[in-house]
Amino acid sequence: MKGRRPAYFRASKLEDFGDIMTPQDVALYLKVTDNCVTTHIRKGDLKGFKVGNNWRIKKIDLIEFIKANENKCSL
Repeated sequence: MKGRRPAYFRASKLEDFGDIMTPQDVALYLKVTDNCVTTHIRKGDLKGFKVGNNWRIKKIDLIEFIKANENKCSL
């Protein structure tokens, strides 16, 4: 019998995540690295807040970030 994969392997839609996300959650959803997410937070492009030493991102702030950047190309 195969074991069940953790939620972070199964999540593919934004609705699969909670209202508060980790940089790892955001990276999984956007298919980028954790470092890419934290770089955008530190630059102020993506709103985030700290819980202890760990970054957290509100899902609504991620949606706003996506809307603001959907027509930009990183090339």
